[in-house]
Amino acid sequence: MSLPLEPALTHGMRLARRYITGHDRAGTSIILASPELLYLDRGGYSISRTYALTQVPAHLANDQDVAAYLSPDGQEHPTSYSLGGSQVVVPGGVNFLLGDFGPSSVTPMHRTVSVDFVVVVEGELILELDNGAQTHLKSGDSVIQRATMHRWVNPSPQNPARFVATTVACVPVESVDHGPITSSWA
Repeated sequence: MSLPLEPALTHGMRLARRYITGHDRAGTSIILASPELLYLDRGGYSISRTYALTQVPAHLANDQDVAAYLSPDGQEHPTSYSLGGSQVVVPGGVNFLLGDFGPSSVTPMHRTVSVDFVVVVEGELILELDNGAQTHLKSGDSVIQRATMHRWVNPSPQNPARFVATTVACVPVESVDHGPITSSWA
């Protein structure tokens, strides 16, 4: 399924930029060319794949990770930036995401089969779990999300919010009552 991607969905925030480092032929560190971030608009909030890897440790020889990421062919390269936020977890890999939330936006309750390292970098967000527990997060607060059912809520009717997250694929969690727990949101 192809999902429409948009550049520059800001929800009132400044445009985020991504910089990718590499090496020139002499081995000196450089900043590589990188296209504008693409966002998947999910209605009030958006997700952008800032970078992704299909495996850890990463293979950086000949910039093969960068070539896969910058490839427009998402079918051949599951880490491609052209997939934007359409795949939150890269099977067996790592995904670096930017989440922008418009005022009063709410995600659906969902689960990803991953360990997510999330930091709120602008505004405030509420992390709500399926048991009803809510944690109010402010800029600088972080969450280690371990394959649990959750939703994100921007409690402000006026201000946007942003998080950065790194998702690392994990082995599905086993539930005593229901067996393997799988993703409910790609």
